Amino acid sequence: MTTITKKSVAPLLMATATGTTTLLLSFSGSAQAALIDFETLPDGITTPTDNAALTNSYTVNGTTVTFGFDTNGDLTIDADAAFESRNDSINTGVSYTHGSSPDLDRTATNEGGDWLLRSPGGVDFLNVFDSADFIVKYTGAPATSASGQLWDIDAGEIYSIEAFDSTGTIISSITTPPIPGGEGPNTLSGLPYDFSFSNLSSDIGSIRISGVERIGGGGFAFDNFNATQSTVNPEPVPEPLTILGSATALGFGGLLKRQHSQKQKQKKDK
Repeated sequence: MTTITKKSVAPLLMATATGTTTLLLSFSGSAQAALIDFETLPDGITTPTDNAALTNSYTVNGTTVTFGFDTNGDLTIDADAAFESRNDSINTGVSYTHGSSPDLDRTATNEGGDWLLRSPGGVDFLNVFDSADFIVKYTGAPATSASGQLWDIDAGEIYSIEAFDSTGTIISSITTPPIPGGEGPNTLSGLPYDFSFSNLSSDIGSIRISGVERIGGGGFAFDNFNATQSTVNPEPVPEPLTILGSATALGFGGLLKRQHSQKQKQKKDK
């Protein structure tokens, strides 16, 4: 099921021309809807529960992706990821924290929304620098591009992001840039790091995210994943209904213009 995105385009104008209305509404179902932002469960309706496990898969345009953790290095998911609320005051310590402001979003547009994915906490805490890797598993319609966000890379953290085909052969990899220690300037404290794979030579079977090294920190926060496109937040792409609506609007507008011209001419003839 296609998820509702944080940045879905809502209708801003109800024009009298049917085509114009169609034009505005059809953008809300465009390319941005491919974004999985974890603001809802995979049903696209239900709001997550804080600290609850994500146990189901998301399907977007026929491509199904499952999120979780691999604890034995075989690229299979054997531990669930957990939902984390940005709005509670509980310091879980397994995503990221800023004193009294857990999981702070420092973007100007609240890009992170209300929810993110993290490793499970408590006695089952899995650390991507020590005991587990984060895995995105693909099934269904094939994809050769993908993009997503890691949040709050600071304290000297460096991550490896690898794309594998269905046989477990690596087809592309990314290493995040060196980050200074602490949470000061030149870090991504409270900010996202966008990664992307574009038009890979083979279909993606899985994506693995691992911690490479760190000075401190170690919390893991994942958000805004696009399973099939290399841009986390693509510009809306007009759909067939949009194009039809535009043509209808233009045709209707032209008809009104001709009728107005005829009326003006009739007035002059009188």
